[in-house]
Amino acid sequence: MIEFVNVSKTYDNGTKALNNVNLKIDEGEFVFVVGASGAGKSTFLKLIMREESTTEGKVIVNGYDLTKIKKKDIPYMRRTMGIVFQDFRLIPKMTVYDNVAFPMRIIGCGEKKIRKRVNFVLHLVNLQHKADCYPNELSGGERQRVGLARALVNNPPMIIADEPTGNIDPEMSYELTELLNQINQNGTTVVMVTHEHELVRQFNKRVVVIKDGTIQSDTDSSACEYTEEKNYEEIAAAKAEPEPEPEPEIIDDFDTSEVFADISSRVDAINTSITECAETISESAVERADVDDDFPTLSDDAQALKEKFEAILGATDGTEE
Repeated sequence: MIEFVNVSKTYDNGTKALNNVNLKIDEGEFVFVVGASGAGKSTFLKLIMREESTTEGKVIVNGYDLTKIKKKDIPYMRRTMGIVFQDFRLIPKMTVYDNVAFPMRIIGCGEKKIRKRVNFVLHLVNLQHKADCYPNELSGGERQRVGLARALVNNPPMIIADEPTGNIDPEMSYELTELLNQINQNGTTVVMVTHEHELVRQFNKRVVVIKDGTIQSDTDSSACEYTEEKNYEEIAAAKAEPEPEPEPEIIDDFDTSEVFADISSRVDAINTSITECAETISESAVERADVDDDFPTLSDDAQALKEKFEAILGATDGTEE
C-alpha cells in the first residue's frame, strides 16, 4: 500500500525534513505515526498525498510511483485514499449531508447512489440526525466525525488521518480512534498521525516513531509497548479523581496528660492576668472621675478613651457579679 525507499526531503529554504527514510505499510494494517512537533510527520503525509515531492528516493502509494506520476494522474491516485484533517476542512455553506456527498458528486456519481452511501456513512459515525445541520451548528467532535464520513464515502482502501484528535476532547478522541479501529477491522488500511502517546497506548497497533526526520523506531503489534490493559474510561476516571491526601501519622505511645496539664496552666495564667487588668482599670476609673470634676469638657480623643474605659469597666463589673 505505502512504501518509502531511501526517501529524503529538503525544502527550498534548506530545512531537511526527512533523511533516508525506509518504511513499508501493508494492506489492512493500522499504523500510528508519532513524533514531536517538527519531527517530520507532516512532510511524511504530504509525500503520501503527493502535496510534496521527494528530493531523493522513491514513494509508492496504492500502486502509483509518486516520483514518476504525471500531474493529471494525481487526482486519481488521491481517490484511492480518504483523508481526515485536524482542522476538519468542511465547507461552511454546505449541510452535513452535502459535505459528505461532495466527493461523490465530484466524480459524477448519481444522486440515488449518493443518497444511499451518504446515509450509510452518517449512520456509521452516528450523525444521521445531523444531516441537515451546518458545520457551525456542530461540536468539534461532530465536525471531525463529518470529516471521517466524508473520507469514507467513496469507500477508499486506505484512510489517512492527520492529527484527527487534535481539536477534540479526550473522550471523543478515544471514540474516533475506536471508530477507525473498527473500519480497519473491515479491511481498510489506516495510517493515523498523532502526538497523543496516551491515546496510542490504548490500542495494540504498530507504532512508527519519527524523530529529527528519521525513523527512530518501528514496533510491530506483537512486540508493541503500548497495551490495552486499561480501557479509556478507567484511565479518564483515574485522571479525574484527586490524589488522596496522606493519612495523619499516628504515634502509639503518646502521653496526653502532659498536654492537658500544660493547657490548664496556661488558662490559669490568662485568668490571673485578666483579674490584674480589671483591678488596674477600676483604680484608673476612680482617678478619672476626679479629673472629670476638674475638667468637665474633654477633647474628642480623651472623650473616646474615657468611653472605652467605661465600657471595659462595665464588662468587668458584670463578670464579677
